[in-house]
Amino acid sequence: VNSEGLRGQEFSKDKPDNTYRIIAVGGSTTFGSGVTDENTWPRILEKKLQNLSESKNIEVINTGIGGITSFNESKLIKEKLIHYKPDLLIVYDGNNDMGCKMVEHITKDHNDSKEAKIKSCGVYSPDNYEKIYAERWSEICRVGEENGFETVFILQPIPHFDKILTDQEFHNYFLRPEHTSYLNSLESYAQQLGSIEKHCTAAADFRGVFDYYLEPLYWDYIHVGDRGNEILADKVLELISPILHEKGITKQILLQPNIIKPSQDPEVILQLYEANWGKLLPNQKIFVGQNLSGNDFSNSNLENEIFFGSDLTNANFENSVLSGSDFSLANLKNANLKNAVIDGIKLWQTTLDQTDFTNADFRQVNLVNVDLTNAILKNSNLSNKDLTKTFLYKSDLSGADLTHSNLSVVYLGDTVLKDANLTNALLYEADLSLALAKDLSGTVLIGAAITHSNLVGVDFSGKNLSGVNFFSSDLTGQDFRNNITFFDNKFQSTELSNANFEGVDMFSD
Repeated sequence: VNSEGLRGQEFSKDKPDNTYRIIAVGGSTTFGSGVTDENTWPRILEKKLQNLSESKNIEVINTGIGGITSFNESKLIKEKLIHYKPDLLIVYDGNNDMGCKMVEHITKDHNDSKEAKIKSCGVYSPDNYEKIYAERWSEICRVGEENGFETVFILQPIPHFDKILTDQEFHNYFLRPEHTSYLNSLESYAQQLGSIEKHCTAAADFRGVFDYYLEPLYWDYIHVGDRGNEILADKVLELISPILHEKGITKQILLQPNIIKPSQDPEVILQLYEANWGKLLPNQKIFVGQNLSGNDFSNSNLENEIFFGSDLTNANFENSVLSGSDFSLANLKNANLKNAVIDGIKLWQTTLDQTDFTNADFRQVNLVNVDLTNAILKNSNLSNKDLTKTFLYKSDLSGADLTHSNLSVVYLGDTVLKDANLTNALLYEADLSLALAKDLSGTVLIGAAITHSNLVGVDFSGKNLSGVNFFSSDLTGQDFRNNITFFDNKFQSTELSNANFEGVDMFSD
């Protein structure tokens, strides 16, 4: 503990010159119970950010306090932390506030504890706590606006969702009597993130951030060890890096998802699966954790099969029905899924390098945070998909239907976009200048929202750009004289230095 009564190394209360100051707020999971100072997620984050800094010194101050609720955190921020002149406040919360909804699990022999818990929550009844919780953090975000700092809110992870649990984690968490109430309460809190985000810089749901990590991360029902803190630091870095890069604080980075290396022992993989999702029938076990490299499954009905943790490199699934099948943790490198029916398949932490999904329909597949690096997605149907932060590096999207899709903060380095249909797509901070050879020939962009994006050097020749929203994008040096159609476009806050519109008919608002 330092002279300010906080965990970590000494720091000057008065922020030094040329310093970007981040303050991490939370309970014992931020404080880092069970790990050394150097292995708390705020300290790891600080070291990572310092390595990425362009010129400024970056501080991450750990103000975590065991057992603190948002009621007392709010007071701490207003009465103390604003005087440290933060640039960014990261609030990592959730578990301690669950107690404000779960006082019914405090026995009648501990009425004093129950009253103390309700008092610490700042409410007289737990019934309306979710709304109060959201209003409290929205208020803190407004305090940030008034005092010149940004606020990011994170709902912390729990040993739930699709996390593969070790025996230790299972006994520490799932056998607790309040388990079901806890999950229901946390879901209610998650539903408040939308209202919080309206007032804050960002709000993120980290409940499932440890999904499919095979090693033990939790040492009790909520606290993680060294490895868990390292993963958290990476995920927080991923969340805040666009904020810092936009301000010129850090370099632009490509964050790859953490790829899990499953055990090679089929029995171990089967045990892990069954520990989380229940016993499998004998006919359901045949593909779990198996070496199926090069197998020919073409033209087969494999609906609802479980390929969990299997090696499927170079496997052939062309024209097969794979609806509902689980490929989590499987290796599909160079696999052929041309024309396969893939409704509802699971691709959590699946290796998809050079996997061929030509003509596949992804509309019923969850692709958020899926790594599609080097995947072949020619003529695939990705319409109306949430592809936020999906990894599309060097993927082939030629001819793909991406109408009405959300490609916000998608990394498009060397991605093939030729002939893709991006009508009415959302491309917030999607850098189209990184597309392979900046080639958008045949790409349809009508009505797309290409906002906060780098478009320098992108060739729009012959494009119909009707309805395209270029809000806050960089169009420096663009020559729009080459047979380009404009109608009802938006150029608010757009960088148009040296752009040439000579002779172009503009029908913009």
